[in-house]
Amino acid sequence: MNTIGNGVPEVRMSPNSRWRYFHFSQLFYIVHEDNVSSILQRGILSHAKVEADNIQHRPIYDHSIVELRGKKLTPSGRTLSEYANLFFEPKNAMLLRVLNECSQENGGIVILGIKKSIVDFADVLITNGLAARNETQFFHVGDIERVLGECEAALTDDLWDGNTKGKRMAECLVPDYVPPEYIQMIYTPDDESKERLQQIAKSVGRSDIRIIQDNAMFFRPSKFEKITDKLLIRNGNMFLSKMQTLTISVNCVGVMGKGLASMTRDLFPDVYGVYRGLCKNGTLQLGQPYLYKRNESYELLDSVDAASPMNHHTWFLLFPTKYHWKDNASYEGIENGLAWLVKTCRNDDIKSMALPALGCGLGNLDWNRIKDMMIAYLIKLDIPIEIYSPA
Repeated sequence: MNTIGNGVPEVRMSPNSRWRYFHFSQLFYIVHEDNVSSILQRGILSHAKVEADNIQHRPIYDHSIVELRGKKLTPSGRTLSEYANLFFEPKNAMLLRVLNECSQENGGIVILGIKKSIVDFADVLITNGLAARNETQFFHVGDIERVLGECEAALTDDLWDGNTKGKRMAECLVPDYVPPEYIQMIYTPDDESKERLQQIAKSVGRSDIRIIQDNAMFFRPSKFEKITDKLLIRNGNMFLSKMQTLTISVNCVGVMGKGLASMTRDLFPDVYGVYRGLCKNGTLQLGQPYLYKRNESYELLDSVDAASPMNHHTWFLLFPTKYHWKDNASYEGIENGLAWLVKTCRNDDIKSMALPALGCGLGNLDWNRIKDMMIAYLIKLDIPIEIYSPA
């Protein structure tokens, strides 16, 4: 194979690319801010290339996933670690996992926007899900329209639905590396990060790159309403809250079928097991939430599950809003549960809490009425509290 300096393979173009007939506008690469300077100069290198050249970098992916990708072969006979992996949809479960794991104190996660013409490279592969999973299939670029057409519906569906979650992580696998000139945008979660990235791009002579601040891409709430110094109403993804205790609306018959409950079932299997046991023995009743204090980590059921939680010590408040999953939620049951919470919060050593709009959405209750009820009770608690408004 020919190279173009520093051992980087020469780019060869595929004559059969069909990307022009599909509407996607970019591909995306999830990376830590600390690695951006090197990437803008060298390009996005495969993990194997980074290791072979002993390039200093800040890793963000789980070690078990990296190890698995180093063993799994593609139809071309190369391991996944020999490809630079790009996503067609960046707002996926892998990003969620990385955001939960990486500290934002001195720079955090950013997303690089890559020119879609990268699929013209020779020997590029695409997948219909996370490449490391056993059930994922590999395709040549000539099938891109069909494969991404099948994945497209997943982009508007529930992120944590099992089928949707996999399809949102469809990958574009580029052999060896993505040249730096194919990087055209950098998405950041806040203004501070945007300023740092502008300086980084300028320092390596890439002032042409657009730096875009986009809260929503990083699952961050775009706005909030301040009730008191400690009580806020937010929009966004409650599972990214940094509060000690997360509240989950549940029924009393052991079914976590939709909404936040189904996300909890998939992301936190230990919580689901506890919940099922409480329903089976009749402990969980309207007006009597249950606080599950998770003091030890647990074994993840799937080492390549990109949506598995990073914080194994988060507490969960299982808050019944209805008896049966077929019922509408109960205003009386929710009010009694809030009264229980105010009475027992201090004794249970709850330090901070996030709550959804109890009984709204699938529970069919009025948000304005529930909002007033929740504020009336939660304002009595002298701890940080976030209420997440209906989606």
